[in-house]
Amino acid sequence: MGYENSLIVVSQKAWRSLLEGTEGRPFIEYATRETQRFLLGGASLVELDGKGRFILPSYLREFGKIEGEIIFLGLSRYVEVWDKKRWEDYRIKLEGNIEKISERLAKEEKGAKK
Repeated sequence: MGYENSLIVVSQKAWRSLLEGTEGRPFIEYATRETQRFLLGGASLVELDGKGRFILPSYLREFGKIEGEIIFLGLSRYVEVWDKKRWEDYRIKLEGNIEKISERLAKEEKGAKK
């Protein structure tokens, strides 16, 4: 399970990197527990067939609101799986906000370097 109702696909080797933001944080923190529950609670090990295909469990298809074709988005450390129509709608929204989002990230990076 991923953010924005996408599904996150990672190799077993890269699995731990998903939790980097919560590693070492006190389990007493509500945000730490909730993030780990969200990312780990719906996790499922899938096996590839001889052609590199896999079947998504029904609860993941339901969570991702996958009704038809899917899109794979290759990101830095993982792949997101989206319902094609939902991704197209989300991408339009993203394109309208990307400049503000990029500026905010740049400001946060500058603040972190001080």
